[in-house]
Amino acid sequence: MVVKDLAAYEPQKQMKSVLLYWRSPGEWAETLHNWATETAQLNTILTFYDITDPPIDSELSGIPIPLLRKAIGILSKTGRAQILGVADGEGVRILASKLATCQDEQVLAINNLAHCLARINQDSKAIKVEIAEKKLKKLTKTFDSNKSDTIILLEAVTDFRERIIPVFRRAEEQTLEIERLKVQLSKYQSEVAANARQIETLERKRDEACDLLQKTAVERDKAIDSSNQAVLKINQLRKDLIQIKAQESKLEDTRNLHKAQLLEHKDLVFSGCPVFS
Repeated sequence: MVVKDLAAYEPQKQMKSVLLYWRSPGEWAETLHNWATETAQLNTILTFYDITDPPIDSELSGIPIPLLRKAIGILSKTGRAQILGVADGEGVRILASKLATCQDEQVLAINNLAHCLARINQDSKAIKVEIAEKKLKKLTKTFDSNKSDTIILLEAVTDFRERIIPVFRRAEEQTLEIERLKVQLSKYQSEVAANARQIETLERKRDEACDLLQKTAVERDKAIDSSNQAVLKINQLRKDLIQIKAQESKLEDTRNLHKAQLLEHKDLVFSGCPVFS
């Protein structure tokens, strides 16, 4: 199958696995050229990703990259494609005819430059576009072909500039606003961190106060128990005192009785009356 060009060893330099073709590389080459023609993408720089994953599905959607390279190689040999290096890796330019003229080379340079506008670096994008516009205008002055094409190209470039410059300006303003918000956010984060530290200090003091309050509550309970015990003792002492006073009163009555009896005996003795035992 490999000899008949119905399959190819993949990866190369080994003979254990093959990539089977359900179309020959030549048929895929014609499919690729027809697709570029039908989608008006002739003379346009395309990445391999643009071909294998287009916005609208096509017969080329998901085509294996090794097979795509073979198809592009066939078109390149017949002068209908040019393999290019682009920012994203590999790219190709599908040509309408077999012969690439000098004007084609100039248009290729312009397309390549325009294609790179979408991938310019993040700093000063608006300025980069303005510089690119000047280069494009300078390059179009070298055209030897119909000047109407040059005017159309310049109008397209101007329209592109008028559309993209405001976008980049807004993007730069939004970037500055983002930086300002980042500074403000950093300030708020610092304040939040300071507040968090204060909260931690207050929480620690609160915990210490709670511990002290708990200890005070324990001491209070002990004092209440001691007070209750003292009240019980005082009540008991009061009862004992009442009993003692009652006993003392009884003893006083007994003493007074004995005292009266003694006085009565004395009176009898002093009066000379016989005393009966």
